Amino acid sequence: MKKNDEMTCLRPFIHRVLLSASILTVLGSAGVATASDNGGSGIFNLRSQSPMQSLRMVTPFQPAGTIRPGWQLLLTATLSNVWAQESSYAMDYEMADVQAIIGYGFSQRLELAAGYDNRAYYGGVLDGFIQGFHDLFGIDQNGRDEVPKGQSRVVRTDIASEESDADVFNNSGLSLMLKYDAFAGSRWLPAINMSGSVRYGLDNGKAFKNNHPVDYGFSLGFGKRFSERWYTHLIFSYTIFDLTVAGDFNGFTPIRMENQQAGGLLSFGYEYSPRWTFLGQYMVQEAAIKDISGLDEPSHEIHFGVKYSAPRRGTFEFAIIQNIVSMDNSPDFGIHLGWTYPF
Repeated sequence: MKKNDEMTCLRPFIHRVLLSASILTVLGSAGVATASDNGGSGIFNLRSQSPMQSLRMVTPFQPAGTIRPGWQLLLTATLSNVWAQESSYAMDYEMADVQAIIGYGFSQRLELAAGYDNRAYYGGVLDGFIQGFHDLFGIDQNGRDEVPKGQSRVVRTDIASEESDADVFNNSGLSLMLKYDAFAGSRWLPAINMSGSVRYGLDNGKAFKNNHPVDYGFSLGFGKRFSERWYTHLIFSYTIFDLTVAGDFNGFTPIRMENQQAGGLLSFGYEYSPRWTFLGQYMVQEAAIKDISGLDEPSHEIHFGVKYSAPRRGTFEFAIIQNIVSMDNSPDFGIHLGWTYPF
């Protein structure tokens, strides 16, 4: 099987479900369930932390049945650690990913939001913790313990030996997002949501020729409650990129990037009480680059944690991030915090 085949097969499926969603939009007013029935407590407001996927826009996964009328503020901070050492490349750094989004729900079905995001790459503060965790549970260090802690470096050796500080990948941008709940769902059918996003790159550091790319994204989400406490979300995303070349700085050989990318998210939530919800998520993103073996593959991430809703103080979320399937093109470990406040 050729590389990326496992993700490319998502595209015709996305086309079919988009057509189905358009039909159900017409029938949306016939739904007998309320938005909160199938949307539950939603998902973690978390985007991909994988090395290559995080260089550009990551289309937000928008869960169905979670729009609320009025203003809402969302703040998130995610710290992820990346370690990969192969024959053609090496990466050792941490990334701080922050987002600030303000949205307005015109009704329970339509919301418009604007946001700012920033990713900063630097030396690892989690290196010691991760090495100790690996030692405690007998997990192979894969060379981690053979290099100094706190490094921030990206090395490419498939063509020639090229090394740089990871901060060349720093990037930030402004986004505009429109979310529409097409169908509230019913006893048997899931809630359906569609969204569109556009991101204007503010600063893409030294790694990119185009400093202000404009990227577009679309998502299609399904939400279904199975019992009084259990619910699930299945979301597909599709992104079209303006920025398609990275590198070509300080003598680095340019890296060709994909101009389109599909992704998916599967989330399960357990509402232990009106305040506490436990969540587990699996996120997959299609390959982001073409040139480097190992990195030119889909990324796979799992998230697990909790959401806590406090009266008059908003909703807090905490998640742990781990890689799965593809160890080198996914974050080794991460911590995510978020706060949603309606006003």
